[in-house]
Amino acid sequence: MNLARRLVGVGDVLTSLYATVLSLAGLGWLLIVTDWPVLVANLGQFILITALIIMFTQLSFFMIIEFRQDRYGSADGAFNSMMVWTGVLLYGPTALWPILLLRIAEFIWIWRTLPNAATRWDNVRNLALTVSGFTLPYLLSLKLYVSLGGQFPLAVLDARTLLICLLAIFVNFILFFLTWMPYLLYAIYTQRRLTQASETRPILVFFALALILPTMAHPFAVLAAGLLTLHGVAVFLFFVTGLIIVAFLARQFSWIAESNRQQSRQLERLEQLGRALLNAPADISALPDILETHLPNMFPSGNLAIWLIPGQVIYKSTAEWEMDFPPIWDWTGEQKEAKAFLADGPLPWAVEGETHRPVVVCPIVAHEGSEVIGGIYLELRRLAQPWDMKALTKLFPGMHALSDQIASAVHQAEEYANSLALQKVGQEIQIAGQIQASFLPNEFPNIPGWQLSVSLEPAGGLSGDFFDFIPLSRGRLGLVIADVADKGLGAALYMALCRTLIRTYALEYHSRPDIVFSETNERVISDARASLFITAFYGVLDPANGTLTYCNAGHNPPMLFGPGRETPIELDRTGIPIGIETDANWARQTIEFLPGDVLVLYTDGVTEAQNSSGEYFSEEGLVRSVVSCSVSNAFEIQTSILAHVREFIATGAQYDDITLMVLSRDTEDENE
Repeated sequence: MNLARRLVGVGDVLTSLYATVLSLAGLGWLLIVTDWPVLVANLGQFILITALIIMFTQLSFFMIIEFRQDRYGSADGAFNSMMVWTGVLLYGPTALWPILLLRIAEFIWIWRTLPNAATRWDNVRNLALTVSGFTLPYLLSLKLYVSLGGQFPLAVLDARTLLICLLAIFVNFILFFLTWMPYLLYAIYTQRRLTQASETRPILVFFALALILPTMAHPFAVLAAGLLTLHGVAVFLFFVTGLIIVAFLARQFSWIAESNRQQSRQLERLEQLGRALLNAPADISALPDILETHLPNMFPSGNLAIWLIPGQVIYKSTAEWEMDFPPIWDWTGEQKEAKAFLADGPLPWAVEGETHRPVVVCPIVAHEGSEVIGGIYLELRRLAQPWDMKALTKLFPGMHALSDQIASAVHQAEEYANSLALQKVGQEIQIAGQIQASFLPNEFPNIPGWQLSVSLEPAGGLSGDFFDFIPLSRGRLGLVIADVADKGLGAALYMALCRTLIRTYALEYHSRPDIVFSETNERVISDARASLFITAFYGVLDPANGTLTYCNAGHNPPMLFGPGRETPIELDRTGIPIGIETDANWARQTIEFLPGDVLVLYTDGVTEAQNSSGEYFSEEGLVRSVVSCSVSNAFEIQTSILAHVREFIATGAQYDDITLMVLSRDTEDENE
């Protein structure tokens, strides 16, 4: 046991020992002085007094005092001890038996539901103090009462009789206090030991209430006994009816006061917990420590455990508390709201007949959705406040609020983890994008009599499009534009592979784009083993004679515009995309550039650009953009096309990479 539980346990054992000695002495004395013939002769009134004792016990009013963190004491008061004094003033010490037998029977009944040795010693201590308190103090004060001329039954209600009765009641209170004194002193010692301070006010308040509350109604027992003796049962019952109403109202008031105290405490603790979670790191590493700080005393005295699936206990009120949690976890995972179980009711996850305290279980439901991600288990200790189903269900709002806060913290941690992962991926993509950009030409070749302009606008951080300029022998230039049939990192890697292969084979087969594609295709299929393909256009420009020898591997047909042509010439596909069939072949075509001709090469990101209405820019839009441009400068034509594309998209999103290459041959005037 930890220090607190050890000190409390030692106090229970020591108090039980000394109080048991007093109880045995008191019971022995009571057996000697009991007048059994009086009991038999007045059996009807004894039964009436016993019934009233039971009724007033059920109508007890109570106050719950918080000693320290997670340690409560309950003080209750009732008119049952007033009924005991009424019986005593009527029939002497014999009238003590009903209350003693009731308390012993209650102890035996409760014993079967007590879960462990600590709670059993707690109940033994309570019984021993109760029996000692209802024997020796009463017997000694009644001896004083008789020595001062008191009679059984109470004969008259004059001032002298009233004074003698009040004196006996006062002496009884002093003696009752003395029986509790050792326990009080030990409790003060425990409080100072645990709090490391001299703050004993909560203990003193508790004991003052525990001793005074039951005694407050004792003087009215003189009136009750006198009414029964002098005026009969009817007047007595009329008086008792008024007491019943008062007791009922006092009980309701104590219920309301305790409920308000609990709700105020829960709101206060939940508000503090919420602030702590807001100020905590975004992950849940600090969650157990935060719960350890703010959960004690959030709910009435008991054991509290919180877990996250799969079986990660993030809070347990005491380290010594041992529970078979896996069955509870499995059962809670199927629930959607809090459930309560009385001490005498079965638990759906436990062995039938297993004893337990009142229990409230609440699932922790994911912040978004209905998935159960954990649970809260609250086991309540026995206090003066009776735990019926109404009292347990009043704890549901606080349990659900705590569940929501934990679910929100877990959700925030998940979002933070996702954000870090996305940030890391973003950084990696940024680096990959920089590496990818380094593959692209950073200088345009200067070809006398020709103009060349190109742009690539990725839809994201990485691009599946690429272009390349490959210097070849005899002043020739290889032109490549291509599009991988995918997006993201995979497409970027595939693009890097294809770009390297095309460049490698282009430098080997200077004038044979068909062989370049065949070799690239065979190598891609054998080495990449990826379900991707690439559309590509590769042409070998011979500036000296103005020809372009090309192959089109399933790519968007480039368009050749020129003076005197009403419609552009499309450089159609000469084969399928690269990466589909091993034995694929590509035809080789050659076109001649006339002065003023303009070749526009593009990827589908241009023609398939969409506006907010879902319409495509299309090949017709591309033709209109080129035709509307009155100049033959390659850069200005490229700028005009891109401007028209952006104007068409307007507020729409760019869904694909946009790559545009413009090659133009100068007119004779420009050459001059």
